[in-house]
Amino acid sequence: MKHCVPADKQQHLLTYFTRADLNEMETAMKQSMVTTQAPARLQALELGNLLLADRIAPISSYLRSFDVLRTV
Repeated sequence: MKHCVPADKQQHLLTYFTRADLNEMETAMKQSMVTTQAPARLQALELGNLLLADRIAPISSYLRSFDVLRTV
């Protein structure tokens, strides 16, 4: 990874990986949903799909209700 990915993007890329532990995988999945929410909502807005953008918006609020993501 260090040879192919620019240094400023490496840390961000690591957020998409996890170890093979079920609790860590659950946490990583929920965090990746929050991470990808903003770009997905922006894309929906750019395409003029306000209904989809409104449906994407509450995902992080829902996920923050889990103890594991209170800091996200």
